[in-house]
Amino acid sequence: MRIALVTHAFPPQGISGIGRYVEDLAEGLAGMEHDVVVAVSKSGDDRTERRSGHVVSWIPDIPESGTFPFLRLLRLSSRIHERLRAFHGDRPFDVVEAPNTWAGGLLPFRLGLPGKPLRVTRLSTPRAWFQRTTPWLPRLTEWLEYFQVASSDLVISNTRENLELSRALYPLEGRQTDIVYHGIPDPGPPPPPRTSTNEPSVLYVGRMEHRKGFDVLVGAWPSVFEEFPQAKLHVVGEDLPGPGGAPSYFEWSIRSLTAAQRERIHFHGETDDMTRNRLFTESDIVVVPSRYESFGLVLLEAMIREKPVVASATGGMKEIVEHAKTGLLVTPESSEELAAGIISLLSDAPLRLRMGAQARSRVLERYTVDQMATASVEAYRQAIALGK
Repeated sequence: MRIALVTHAFPPQGISGIGRYVEDLAEGLAGMEHDVVVAVSKSGDDRTERRSGHVVSWIPDIPESGTFPFLRLLRLSSRIHERLRAFHGDRPFDVVEAPNTWAGGLLPFRLGLPGKPLRVTRLSTPRAWFQRTTPWLPRLTEWLEYFQVASSDLVISNTRENLELSRALYPLEGRQTDIVYHGIPDPGPPPPPRTSTNEPSVLYVGRMEHRKGFDVLVGAWPSVFEEFPQAKLHVVGEDLPGPGGAPSYFEWSIRSLTAAQRERIHFHGETDDMTRNRLFTESDIVVVPSRYESFGLVLLEAMIREKPVVASATGGMKEIVEHAKTGLLVTPESSEELAAGIISLLSDAPLRLRMGAQARSRVLERYTVDQMATASVEAYRQAIALGK
């Protein structure tokens, strides 16, 4: 099959959960001898390259200043459509897939391509979820996602929970749907975990924004610090503006901590893969305090490295983490429960080792790149057959 994957982020530019799963999916599909083209919008470049058996075509971004967000996204979607038409003219696509996020597939789906390839939206967190409290004008971007889904032949969700949420937000009635879990590559057996340390290491990986719940983790930190004054909290992710015009969400979040508590928090910002891998390896536990995640790819990144996780019992994370077996699930937005979970794992090295080993086994059983690619192709073929 010839497959186009549309994305607004792709390594090494704009590293994100969507960018990472698209890269892994492209490599998995190419490994199955499918012809894959990745069209990357929001890029600073205008070039096409071959990488790991697939083609990556970078499409120049449109400056945000002076352009309403929904008009900017429409223009980006138009550029994506033009690029796909050029590739389609060389050899027709069988499948064109795009995430709902930023609606890059809207115009390719609405305007179509000759021969009508299968149009697939893969659901991540709907913008309607985390823009519920924003003014009406920015929320116009939700309509673009809505109409992309409405123009799809097949809608794939990464978890059952996210599919059910999306049924209330998108026109899925009568539309073909499927569930395909994300998968990640195996970096290989991890080094022996630390069984004792004078400086326990806690890792958070995620953007500095309300949905990701970093403020909830900061609320838990004084209790963790009281039990483990030598513990370190390593923070990895893009810093965004905070509420009320604060220039830094990170600084806004830690403003109420004491100097001693802040001293044990190390903000790394966005990092390269080598640094990111090192921080995962050196951590004792990984914390994912999000208010909502459609999936939570960082969970798999931790689990494949035998790191137990403490995560919010929300969204798709409830399907990924087996409570008290591969990690701990806590009530969303509860700093008290989050602190208790962190403290319980830092206090019990044998429990961390057992959970870490079970976590890695679960990823290898259910969340590999091969499984994601195979399940995706099966979903494509079934949808094409039903559409004939």
